[in-house]
Amino acid sequence: MSFHHTKFSKRMISEGNIGRHYCYKNPELRIKHISDALTNRKLSKGHRKNIGLSVVKRWKNKQYREKSRKNMSLSRLKLFKNEDFRNKQIRISVKNIHPRPNLEEQHLDSILKKTFPNEWKYIGSGDFILGGKNPDFKHKTKKLLIELYDFHRRDTEKSRINHFKQFGFDTLIIWEHELTDKNLIIDKIMKMVSK
Repeated sequence: MSFHHTKFSKRMISEGNIGRHYCYKNPELRIKHISDALTNRKLSKGHRKNIGLSVVKRWKNKQYREKSRKNMSLSRLKLFKNEDFRNKQIRISVKNIHPRPNLEEQHLDSILKKTFPNEWKYIGSGDFILGGKNPDFKHKTKKLLIELYDFHRRDTEKSRINHFKQFGFDTLIIWEHELTDKNLIIDKIMKMVSK
């Protein structure tokens, strides 16, 4: 047999709790206080095991699993609307996906350093994000970008150029196979810089 409070009792308990430390009118503040209290908390082995078992048990329930996935997806979409958060996540993924700079980017970087000393900076490791995209090289004083393309690129040259154009940047696309012709690269860059 279980005990249930009457509506009057519930209202009296609720009114009595107003102003106490665990009653917050601002839910974000409540979440922050709970998070602060739980940070660096040491859990026993048994407690950790029980948490793990309860998570496994919940995930076996198909309805719970689908609802949780949907909620996680919606919360990530909401977070990604924040440009600072999105750029931070892009930086992290760019740094973790591929070692940067790759051999082709290093080769182009050496050409840029020899031919145009102190004018271009390699930023392809997530140092500079524009509208969710990370260009490879940026001119230090002008609004100019260089993108090194290979046959793996998903977006077209035109879409990439137009994407950076909306932020006021002119973009030069250099294809990997053009790296064998140093003079061609230098001519293309000189034309862009002199515009």
